[in-house]
Amino acid sequence: MGLAAGLLVAVLFLVVSAWLINDGHDVAGAVIGSVDLVALTAVFVLGRRDSN
Repeated sequence: MGLAAGLLVAVLFLVVSAWLINDGHDVAGAVIGSVDLVALTAVFVLGRRDSN
C-alpha cells in the first residue's frame, strides 16, 4: 500500500508540474518537477545506504 501511495504522489507531482509548465508558469512547474525528482532520488539513495 505504501509503495502504491508513493507512486501516486510522485506521478501527481509530475502531472502538476507538466500542467503548470503548459499553462505558462514555467518557474513554478520547473521547481515542483525538480523537487519531485530530487526527492525520489534521495529516497532511493538513502534507502540503499540504510539497507547495506
